[in-house]
Amino acid sequence: MANRPRKYPPLETYLRIKKWCDLRERCQSEVRSKLYDWGLYSDEVENMIARLISDNYLDESRFASAYVSGKYRIKHWGRNRIVRELKQRDISSFNINAALKEIDEQEYLRILDYLKERKEELMDEGIREFERNGKVARFLINRGFEPDLVWERINRG
Repeated sequence: MANRPRKYPPLETYLRIKKWCDLRERCQSEVRSKLYDWGLYSDEVENMIARLISDNYLDESRFASAYVSGKYRIKHWGRNRIVRELKQRDISSFNINAALKEIDEQEYLRILDYLKERKEELMDEGIREFERNGKVARFLINRGFEPDLVWERINRG
């Protein structure tokens, strides 16, 4: 798989990838991709990932928790988008579900209502109600909020 020349000797590679993992939580797929970019072969990559896991530099459940927390609190993403992004990173369903349980339902609904109100404030006054509701719903659904929940909050007023 790796047809590039090796960037660093093995010990330096491990120290560099360890430092890279220290900067923020990483998932195995990100680390795997980085190591392949550095010219390592698959058996070397897997051995290095196993060593990072045993040294506690890589932890998929810790990554999933940090990812969920940041994306919903800071970026204001909904559950659907968070799940989709975690699946793209090959995070297991078990870790995804465990991380999603950390979302406080009341805070989640407050974020949804805040985004709904902000989007409505930015829209033209002359727009018809059903058009406005459709645009707000599309915006919120694209952010990853559940369609049933979005429509319930829109119809609530």
